[in-house]
Amino acid sequence: MKNLLLVAGLALAAGAGLGAALGYYEADPLPDNLAKHAAELREQQAADANGEEAAPMPKAVIDGSTYNFDRMERGSKRNHEFHIQNEGDAPLTVAFLSHTCKCTEVLLNGAEVQVEHGVKVAPGDEAVVKLEWVAKTPAGPFRHGATFSTNDPRESRLELIVEGQVVESSTLTPAHLYFGNARIGEKSSQHLVVSAFLEDQVQIVEHEVVTSPPSVAEHMQVR
Repeated sequence: MKNLLLVAGLALAAGAGLGAALGYYEADPLPDNLAKHAAELREQQAADANGEEAAPMPKAVIDGSTYNFDRMERGSKRNHEFHIQNEGDAPLTVAFLSHTCKCTEVLLNGAEVQVEHGVKVAPGDEAVVKLEWVAKTPAGPFRHGATFSTNDPRESRLELIVEGQVVESSTLTPAHLYFGNARIGEKSSQHLVVSAFLEDQVQIVEHEVVTSPPSVAEHMQVR
C-alpha cells in the first residue's frame, strides 16, 4: 500500500513538473529574428493603413460599359462614346484588343485603332472610345462591341457594348396580295396591315400598285 501511494505521489509530482515546464515554454519570448519580423510586419500594416509609402497606381473608371440604343432602323448608322477616366495617381494605359463585328468601327481618342494599339492617360485625364456601327443584320436583337485592356489590375479588361433592337421602319402584312381567280365583272378585295416601328403614328401619303401583268393595276383601287 505504501509503495502504491509512493508511486502515485511520484506521478503527481512528475505531472506537475511537466505542466510547469510546458507553461514556461509557451510563455518563452520569440527568438530575435521572429520578433523582428513580426515588428516589421506590424509597421508595414500600419503604413498601409495610413496610406504611407503606397506605390502609385492607375484607376480606370467608366460610367457604364453598356449602351442601349433602344431601336434603330435596319441599314442605318449610329455611334456612341465611352469615357474612361483615370482616377488613380499613375498613368493609365488603354489598349485595343478586338471587336465583335466588322460592322462596328472603333476610334480611340479620335483615331482608328489597330490590335494592341493603345494610349496613355495621365491621372485626372480620360480616354474616349467611340463605337460606330451599321445595322446590317435582319430585324431583331443587336449586340456588338469592343474589348480593351488596361494596366489597372482591378479593371484589366474592359468590355464596351452597344445593344438594342434592329427594326424595319415599316412593314406590310402580308407583303403580297393574292386575289386568286376572279370572274369578269365581279369584285374581289384583300386587306393588308401597315405597321410602323419607329413612329407612334403612321400615315400613308403616297402609294404605288405593282401587279403582274402591269395592266391589271389599271383595274385596282386602294382605299
